[in-house]
Amino acid sequence: MRIITAVALAAGALLAAGCGSDTGTAAKAPGGEPTEASLRMSMDAEYQLMQQGDWSADYDQFLSQQCKGHGTRDDYTKAMKQVFAGRDLSGPQQYQITMNPTGTAATVVVTSHDGKGNMHPVEWTLTDGRWLSNDC
Repeated sequence: MRIITAVALAAGALLAAGCGSDTGTAAKAPGGEPTEASLRMSMDAEYQLMQQGDWSADYDQFLSQQCKGHGTRDDYTKAMKQVFAGRDLSGPQQYQITMNPTGTAATVVVTSHDGKGNMHPVEWTLTDGRWLSNDC
């Protein structure tokens, strides 16, 4: 139940989450620089995975190790399928981003295309050259 709660929170704002493994050896996502533009590139790449329903790749590429500690890829995939059942992800999403002074972390609020997201702030951090969601 903890993973579903964490995922439900992450999902609404993540509207605002490639392949790797549970050990965090995912390929480097687009972006990877300590800038808002780089974060936007990563969030756009994540959104494409979400639009495709590729929750496994979302888990591998865009979830922090801390969040991965709350459940397996399978747990995440099942929970995301439930959270996003019936959602319209066909259109764009909008980001309200507040970067930290060093550019290595940000708080993001996402307005989803279908207006069904919960719009709570999500923390993203630049870790080893990849922007990761730390909302769990």
